[in-house]
Amino acid sequence: MDGRYCGGCCGGYMIVIDGKQPSNGDSFFLISEMPSAYNITNNTIFPVKVKIDFSIDEGRCSNNFVKISRITAM
Repeated sequence: MDGRYCGGCCGGYMIVIDGKQPSNGDSFFLISEMPSAYNITNNTIFPVKVKIDFSIDEGRCSNNFVKISRITAM
C-alpha cells in the first residue's frame, strides 16, 4: 500500500508487473481500477501473486496507474 498523498497522483495499492515499468521511473504501478469481485482486505498477506489483464490509465498523472480488467490469484 502506497500511503503517500500528492494530489491524486500517488497513494493506493501498488502492483509490480513483470516486464513493465511506469514512465515516471517508479518500480511499481498504482491501481486505479480493479474488479470488485477480487477482495483485498486488511487481513490480506502481501505480496499476493496474481495473473492480470490490464491497461495503462493514460488519463491519469504520469501513466503510473493501471486499470485491471481481470485478476486471478495464482
